[in-house]
Amino acid sequence: MENSDLKPIEKWDSFFIDWQTMRSLEYDRWEEFFSLFNEADKDRKSCRLDLNERVQDLESFFTDFDCKHKNFLAAGNAIDIWNVAGIKRRELPNTSILAWLWDCRGDHGQGDAFLKNFMSLVYEKYKDSLPPCFPCCELPERYITRTEICPGIDNQSRVDIEILGSGLQLFVEVKIDAAETGNQLSRYLDIIEMRREKERGVIYLTPGGKSPDDQSLKSVVPVSWKDVALSLERTLTGLNIKNSMCHFMVSQFSEYVRSF
Repeated sequence: MENSDLKPIEKWDSFFIDWQTMRSLEYDRWEEFFSLFNEADKDRKSCRLDLNERVQDLESFFTDFDCKHKNFLAAGNAIDIWNVAGIKRRELPNTSILAWLWDCRGDHGQGDAFLKNFMSLVYEKYKDSLPPCFPCCELPERYITRTEICPGIDNQSRVDIEILGSGLQLFVEVKIDAAETGNQLSRYLDIIEMRREKERGVIYLTPGGKSPDDQSLKSVVPVSWKDVALSLERTLTGLNIKNSMCHFMVSQFSEYVRSF
C-alpha cells in the first residue's frame, strides 16, 4: 500500500477506501493500517494555510479577474447579436435566418453543412415514422432555398421555407407562438404530391415538435426548435471555424432558438 506520492486529501481518500477492505484482514495488517492513518492525519495538520496567505490569494484573484473581464468585454465577446437585432420570438426574422443557414449558397460559407446535419438528425430521430419518399441527408449538389413563396396555382398557400433541387422538394412550416392555420399543412401535402419529386416532404417546425392538429396527416414530420439547435451545434463541432464570426453567430442562434 504505497501512498508517498499522494496529496494530503488524496491520502484521506485512500485511507477511507482501504478501511472497507482492511476491516476483514488478519491482525498483522492492522499495524500498516494505523501507520497510514497517522500519516494522513499528520499531513492534514501540516497543510493548514496561514489566514493572511488566503486573503492575499483572494485579493490577487479579484484583481486579475477584473482586468481579464474588462478585456473580455472590450473584445465584444459578451455581445448577443440576435438580442441586439431584436428578432425575439418573431417568426419571419427567425425563419429568414434559418433559411440562410440552410442555403448552400449562403454567405456563411459552409455550403450545405447546416441543412445536411439537420436532415441527418431528423432521419436519425424519426426514421421509423418517416414517409417512404421523405428526403434523406444526401442532398443534390445544387438546390435553392426560398422563403414566403406560393408554390400552388391558387397563390394562397404561402410556404415559410421551400428547399428545391433536382429530385427534391421540401416544405417547412415554421411556428413559434402562432397556432396552426386552417388546413395549410394538408394543402402543402397536396402541392408536393402534384409535383411528385423523387424525394419530397413537409416538415412542421414548432417549439415542442407537436404533431399537426389533423391526426390523419401522417406524412407531415413534426420537428422541434431544439432539434434545429442540436443540428447547428453538431455542425459547428465538425467544422474547423471555432474563432470565426460564423461560429460566433451560429452558436448564439442555436442558444437563442433552443429557448423557444
